[in-house]
Parts: sequence; C-alpha cells; structure tokens
Amino acid sequence: MIDITNINMLDILLGATVFIGAIFGFFLGFIRSGLFVASWAGAGFTTLYGLPVIRPFAREYVREVFYADLLAGFSLFIAALILFFLASSIIASWIRNSRLNALDRSLGLLAGLATSIVVLSLSVLVMDKVLKNKNYPPFIKTSKSVPAIRIFSHMLNEKLPKQIGEWLDPNLARDQIEKTRKNLDNKVFDRLINLEDKSINIEPRQGYGIKERKALEKAIDRLNQLAQ
Repeated sequence: MIDITNINMLDILLGATVFIGAIFGFFLGFIRSGLFVASWAGAGFTTLYGLPVIRPFAREYVREVFYADLLAGFSLFIAALILFFLASSIIASWIRNSRLNALDRSLGLLAGLATSIVVLSLSVLVMDKVLKNKNYPPFIKTSKSVPAIRIFSHMLNEKLPKQIGEWLDPNLARDQIEKTRKNLDNKVFDRLINLEDKSINIEPRQGYGIKERKALEKAIDRLNQLAQ
C-alpha cells in the first residue's frame, strides 16, 4: 500500500497525466483514440520498414550517413503520419454517426488510460537510457509512481525491436555526431598537409613586406646613430 504522505509533486503530475488521458479517451471515443494511437504506431512501423528502401536515395544528396538517415526517417514518418491521420478521421466520422457511440466512449476511457501509461513508460525508458540508472534528481528518487511505471517500461523495452531501442538511446546519436565531427576534422587536416593538391595554390612571396621594410629602416637608422 502506498503511503500518500510521501507522495511528491511528480507523483501528482503523473497521476494528472493519466487522468487527463482517460478523459480525452472518453470524449474522443475508443475508435478515434485507438486510431490516433494506431496512426502513430503505423507511421513508426512504416518508417522502420520503409527506411531501408529510401535510405540509398537520401544518401545520394546528403554526404554524411547519419544525417541522411535522419532526414529520410523523419520525412517518411511525417508523410506516413499525415496519411494515417486522414484515414482515421474518415473512419471515426462513420462511427460517431452510428449506434455504437456510447460503447465507443466507454472503451475510449480504457484506451486513454492505456495510452497515458504507454507514453509515461516510454518517457521513463528514455530517461533511464540518458541517466544510465544513476544521477537521478531527488524528486525522481523519492517518487512512488516512477518504480511502478518503470515496470511497464521494462516490459515495453523487451517488446520493442532492437533497432527502435537503439534509436531511443540518445548516447548513440551523440556518438554518431562525434564520429562525424572527427571525420570532418580529419578531412580538413589531410587537406592542409597535402601540399601537392592542385586545388591549393600557394604563391611564393616576392620582396619584403611593409612590416619587414619598416623594421629594416629602423635597424639602419639605429646603426647610423651608433656610427655617429
């Protein structure tokens, strides 16, 4: 049994999130809210399985592999999400005008609860990957609801494909950015030391520059003063 005297503001915020999700699910209805979740899931799976197809085309225009894949995946996800939203809106309008409206709203309440829990579980999953199960702020350590949500996040992590689990890890993206930066630095360094590159034209200097002439004149004047 949870001791309510130890509940902090994070627990209240998470509880309010679940409650708001349930209310939205009730007013939207099961079909509409379910189609909303299905649209996001469909866009995600479309990106997952469609990315290998469009990846070569993106790499023809973007040289860096990481940014090419990121641009291709984002574009495919947005396009698929728009199409799924349009289809779900048409189906939801048919249900609202039928006799299944009352049942649809009741089931929508449960769907809203489930959606809120899934969203919170994903948030905790990403948080654990970022913080590596350490250095949690005090309000997270003392939270009574985060351990319960973490149970669902572990279950969700086991069900997710390995590739999606890697995408949720921001450390991998950070490593890719660092790797790209090092590659660029190496290219610049190689270009600087490659003096035989025809694209680098270094013209030899002829004569003295202004600074050299002034320094030479001062030296001559100094010698003349010493000679006198």
